[in-house]
Amino acid sequence: MRALADQGLAPGQAGLLLVAGGQGDPAARADTYRLMRLLWEQTGLAQAEVGFLRHNRPFLRDALARCL
Repeated sequence: MRALADQGLAPGQAGLLLVAGGQGDPAARADTYRLMRLLWEQTGLAQAEVGFLRHNRPFLRDALARCL
């Protein structure tokens, strides 16, 4: 949030891409989504996405494409 303020941007003008490994059980990936949603709700960012390095849904490359 400090970096946004330093650049003169409001949270509603930015997004969050939370990147995680993605390996392991589905509960671990669900925790990643819960963390992303908590951060998104608390910060007021315009958009938030999750991308995994080692799991195909959602794969990091696809999440990056959605963010562009």
